[in-house]
Amino acid sequence: MTQVYPIPVEKSDAWFRQFFFRLANEPILAAFSSQDFSDPRVESPFIPPLVDWLLAWEPIEVRNPSLAQGMDGFAPMPSDQFWVGHFCYEAGFAQWPHKLPSVNGKAGYFFRPAHVLYALNGQLHHSGPQLPWLETWIQSGAVPNESVDFKVHTAVQAQWKFNKPEYLKKAASLLRLMDLGEIYEVNFCNKLQLNLPLDTNWPAFWLDWTARQPMPFSAFLRTPQETVVSVSPERFACFREGQWFSQPMKGTAPRAENSKEDREAASRLQQNAKERSENIMIVDLVRHDLSQIAQKGTVKLQHLCQTVPFPGVHQMISTLSAKPKPHLAWYE
Repeated sequence: MTQVYPIPVEKSDAWFRQFFFRLANEPILAAFSSQDFSDPRVESPFIPPLVDWLLAWEPIEVRNPSLAQGMDGFAPMPSDQFWVGHFCYEAGFAQWPHKLPSVNGKAGYFFRPAHVLYALNGQLHHSGPQLPWLETWIQSGAVPNESVDFKVHTAVQAQWKFNKPEYLKKAASLLRLMDLGEIYEVNFCNKLQLNLPLDTNWPAFWLDWTARQPMPFSAFLRTPQETVVSVSPERFACFREGQWFSQPMKGTAPRAENSKEDREAASRLQQNAKERSENIMIVDLVRHDLSQIAQKGTVKLQHLCQTVPFPGVHQMISTLSAKPKPHLAWYE
């Protein structure tokens, strides 16, 4: 059963935050929100999400296979049903069992929710059994409890995985491998680790984060094994009108307050050989991966090294597309 209610577009985000707060204690909960920062003056490759925001809870079915089970453990997940969840990074090795790391773990977690609540173009959609509290909120015509304090009052300790001498030492060893011809290009990153108390209020943490740093792809997922909080400007993959799209993002430059200097920063990024090389390296990787699941001759490069403005930074984005082989399920 699906109900549709009109809601003011300008109040949509406030409604989402209150709905999320109302559901924050659900043992299994998924949330997604999106902010489109496309500048109408700049050609943008941004593909709008199917919804402005979404909440899903109360599982009817669950798929939580081990790495050993691989992608077969997710079957069946019909594409005409709502399924919400995530794949673990290591799940990709399931396509190449001989490369599977010798670790015990899960390939991912998906659930089919009894309730899905989402907003799109000024309409609120609820799929699932009737919810009296939702009816009451809608009939009131006002966002309830707007004064709720979502801020996190926890000091966050951050630490780099490698300090500067360690990083430079490892970088030097990579340069030696380049000199020897063992590798020709490498993306060597450092990881910033946040140390938070075990009793951190993760729903509040995520809401506060998305308010401070709104992004096109923000997600929260709580399962019996873990809690995932994510805020990202990058689209890994989406499926639209029979095609898969991927938009790797490599290459970053800070925005400038002065419009002339900001345009110059975008231009420097667009022409930066190092940034373009890094982006093209990932494009080649994604193109190879798409070819594994695509119909022959359908992998296309739609945009290469396109500079797109975001709040705070310019990002270099490329867009690839492919038509999948007809016998593959969407999650394969």
